[in-house]
Amino acid sequence: MDPTVIGARNEALSRIGRNVVLFQELEGILKFLAVGQHPSAPLSKAKALRVARAESVSTQTLGQIAGQVADALYADSDAESSSPTGISEPWLTFSFRIVADADSVNTDRKAIKALIDERNDLVHHLLSRWNLHDPESCRALCVELDGQRSRIVREIERYRAYANSLQEMAKELQAYLDSDEGRRQFNLAFLQQSRLVAVLTAVATECARLDGWTLLSTAGARLRQLIPEEFNAMKAEHGEGSLQRLVLATELFDVTSEQTVNGTRSLYRPRMNS
Repeated sequence: MDPTVIGARNEALSRIGRNVVLFQELEGILKFLAVGQHPSAPLSKAKALRVARAESVSTQTLGQIAGQVADALYADSDAESSSPTGISEPWLTFSFRIVADADSVNTDRKAIKALIDERNDLVHHLLSRWNLHDPESCRALCVELDGQRSRIVREIERYRAYANSLQEMAKELQAYLDSDEGRRQFNLAFLQQSRLVAVLTAVATECARLDGWTLLSTAGARLRQLIPEEFNAMKAEHGEGSLQRLVLATELFDVTSEQTVNGTRSLYRPRMNS
């Protein structure tokens, strides 16, 4: 074969391989971003669900993943993942979003969509459009592939920046959740938003004495009636089996005791600054 033809052909093949590898790099970044969008889930199942999501993402096409990533990244800033009512353990939702105007979002979506179409053409149809035995055709193909490389690299840099930010945020969140203060604040936030606090507040409103205090035994009876399983679980988790300790653990109520003819009894009331 003519050395000129061989040289031109090898140059074209080299650029084809380079762009295929770049597309694979882009796909890897997009899959990382897809897995990083954490669904709303119980904290105890978060790790298992992340592993399952990673397995699901690994089998999807680049087009499918790019669509999911774009939908997640450019979701409305006030969109929230919902959790069911009456949860009995902490739930976790982690999301990463880009705030941009509508024109920028449309431009970004079109750019990644066009690039995916180019990738499919490169893998499935390129050789049917070019003659790798013709030096001129090979040189023209190289020019096209160089332009394509620039577009791939631009999207790689864009999404890698998103991925790096997501990774840093996830590391900071994990470090906080692993810290003593992080675990305390996380559990406190869950406890304060639980049905238990709603019941305690309702009883304190309905059954308060003139001095503002409510019998703790009245609240205990209502909790055992309305949410017995959740009540027992929370006492074991936060109150060491004691309703008084559980109420104090919410940091939303004051607790006191008073003497009676038969001994003492406990009372509680909402904190004035809560």
